[in-house]
Amino acid sequence: MKKSIILIIPVLISLFFSSCKSKEIPVLLGNWKADVTLKSELAGNDSASDSPVAYLYTKQKIDLAFSEGGCYTKKVAQNVEKIEFVKDGGNETEAMEYFSKFFNKNLVFDGEYQQLNGNLCFTVDRVQQNDGASLPYSEAFEKDPSIGDDQIDEPYEVKDGELFIGGVKYKKAD
Repeated sequence: MKKSIILIIPVLISLFFSSCKSKEIPVLLGNWKADVTLKSELAGNDSASDSPVAYLYTKQKIDLAFSEGGCYTKKVAQNVEKIEFVKDGGNETEAMEYFSKFFNKNLVFDGEYQQLNGNLCFTVDRVQQNDGASLPYSEAFEKDPSIGDDQIDEPYEVKDGELFIGGVKYKKAD
């Protein structure tokens, strides 16, 4: 009986340590690029109707750079690509001019990131807006709330040399 216990103990110890090995955290250092098209519904003046009057398509070119020490820079160039009216009668040229004033943006986000449990956690410290001014996040958000949250937590994975963050595919630029 003592021999059986002595033989089983090393097996149990090796099983314990092999199950405790953590998954290797991928190295993200360097530059990554993505092109994304966003589709937004535009509602009409009639609040009784739930159907959209048109769809607004915006194109984003994203450059994401991860550096040593958990710092990142994210550059986003966003432009209105097209407007698709659900029914005839909309003036696409006028609509493009109007929405381009609000949605065409070049933003740069600087901050810190952490890799935690299969998620990338971004904290935005500063935002550089179209006018070139670099502001602390709180001031930039007051000026333009459409810049989004200062804390972003997205699932990610690196697969076949590509980085997927929250469903967006980035390719290595280096």
